[in-house]
Amino acid sequence: RLEDLLRPEWKGKIATPSYAPGWDQVAAGDMWGAKKSIEFARKFAGQVSAFARCSEMERLTAGEFLALALDCSGTSTDEAIAAGAPLVRVIPPDLNIVSYFYLGIPRNAKAPNVARLFVTYMLSAEGQKMLSDERGGSCLHIFPECKIGKEIAAIEKKYNVRFVNSDVAWQLGNEEGNRAQGEIKKLITRK
Repeated sequence: RLEDLLRPEWKGKIATPSYAPGWDQVAAGDMWGAKKSIEFARKFAGQVSAFARCSEMERLTAGEFLALALDCSGTSTDEAIAAGAPLVRVIPPDLNIVSYFYLGIPRNAKAPNVARLFVTYMLSAEGQKMLSDERGGSCLHIFPECKIGKEIAAIEKKYNVRFVNSDVAWQLGNEEGNRAQGEIKKLITRK
């Protein structure tokens, strides 16, 4: 669980990104809520010994710190694991949310129909396989072949939780989490 990072044995062994990715989602009203998230962040800040970008797996594998939390997507971790790094990615059941990366088409695109075809291709099984092969297993969890979808299903079953989809509509309605993220970032970075 995410709250396990507050155990005394983790003090001084955790890195976190200074830009606080994902905390807007943790602090969402249908997740932990702002009050619980801010209180957790206050305690978590005392556990943190370093700041690292989400993609800095080499610092983690070198032993500079033992954990990186919260990560942006897990893709860098999966890529490092696939290359033989002695790492494991953990999806805590108390942070049961699915985040998305989006493909968009600019309003002034010179070839919007070609862009639409590309987006459509990326939403096919073949496009998802290509994405997964190129991005360390990154794919849309609703595809049966997607590894992360299987992991989510296993966590839901084991811990009797349902994952929340933080799609565009959800993000637009996440006023509580969006407001709290700035305060959480200040707590974590001690600024």
